[in-house]
Amino acid sequence: MIGSAGPSSQIIEGGEYLSMWISLAGILVAVIFGTFLIVSVRRWYRRQNNTDQPGFSLQELRRMQREGSLSQEEFDSMRKALLSALNQPRDEQPQSDGTNVRE
Repeated sequence: MIGSAGPSSQIIEGGEYLSMWISLAGILVAVIFGTFLIVSVRRWYRRQNNTDQPGFSLQELRRMQREGSLSQEEFDSMRKALLSALNQPRDEQPQSDGTNVRE
């Protein structure tokens, strides 16, 4: 029985190939859409939880100075650093040598 298809072998017809390709295309579209959705949500979440804000507000620094936690020299130094950080554009990051680098 050479050349005969036994019960364990299957012959796939053209319509079944088409059905398989349509299913694979649907899965591919779902994966691409899911990836786009995840990336979009992550970008939105990062914008909502922006942690580029300085650690202290000017009001908090004044309170600490008034309570005696900071000397006048420390207050002036921290106030200057706070104000410069607030005036600095978001896409610039300070370097240890005092220069700014754009990302």
